[in-house]
Amino acid sequence: SGDAEIESEFREFLRHGQSFLTEKTRREMAGAIAQTRSEGEGSGVAGGYVVPASFIAELWTSLKQHDQLFDVETVIETKTGSALTPTIVDDTSISASIIPESGLSNEVDVSLPAGASFGICPTWRTGSVLSSFELVADSAFNLSDALARVFGARFARGIGSYFTQILLNGATSAFTSASPTTLTADEVINLFTALDVAYSVNGSWLMNTSTFGAIAKIKASTGGSFMFPSQVDGESRPLLLGKVVYLSPSMPNLASGQTAVAFGDLSRFIRREVQSSLVVKQYSQKYAISGQYGWEAFWRLDGLLMVPPPSGSPLSVISPVEYITQHS
Repeated sequence: SGDAEIESEFREFLRHGQSFLTEKTRREMAGAIAQTRSEGEGSGVAGGYVVPASFIAELWTSLKQHDQLFDVETVIETKTGSALTPTIVDDTSISASIIPESGLSNEVDVSLPAGASFGICPTWRTGSVLSSFELVADSAFNLSDALARVFGARFARGIGSYFTQILLNGATSAFTSASPTTLTADEVINLFTALDVAYSVNGSWLMNTSTFGAIAKIKASTGGSFMFPSQVDGESRPLLLGKVVYLSPSMPNLASGQTAVAFGDLSRFIRREVQSSLVVKQYSQKYAISGQYGWEAFWRLDGLLMVPPPSGSPLSVISPVEYITQHS
């Protein structure tokens, strides 16, 4: 909720814990949070505050600043954190056809991709953030925004690394590069053209800043012109071969055996969140001996790359994302 009263009470909670909250809010917090796993609702984190809209907005800004994978993935919310298997259609092998008059239409089932399932949604924790009594008491200090930025950065570093590994595990290798530490312009273009057109139309790049810099420096010859001139889209995002480049510090560097560059429909990466699971706890007594308050954020979410099941003869998997494997 963006209700002003809730925003105000959340700020009081951050500074003083539950002691300054209304009885109504304390009851609502207990009802929203203190749920059992079998009930499957809430965060399962007793004593925390389900954060308001302004805190979420600031945290999201911080997340995307630290890892742009959070800017392109698809988000779904579930009421519970129980296991589930999303359904997808394999749109790379199914086509329309002419059926003779009075003939029967072909029937194509919606497929359940083998192994593409969410387990019980885990809980991510940021660890404690500490601040002095004096700084918290300073009315000029925006405690809520500061905590949102710190929590966003910590979530981005932990969850971003985890999500990147899941994405690369679900993607497929298009080919192996000639060099273990560099790429040629032809290899970049070959990855761009290797992807099935069903995914390349909505395709984008994923790499870290160092790799993007190395590709941007590729020249036609020694002292020649750059093969990929600098371009940005309307939102000032870098472009490569006309497609947006999303920068993720969790992507590997250009090194032997690594997968530094990926291209594909990154919106096929799904982040599953449990509703109302982003919770902040305030530790008013734990660090009091050192004159400090502490806070910690909890969040239940998971990720999955939606890969169609094997099809064709012989059976093959056409992933929505492919990458270059650096030569060993």
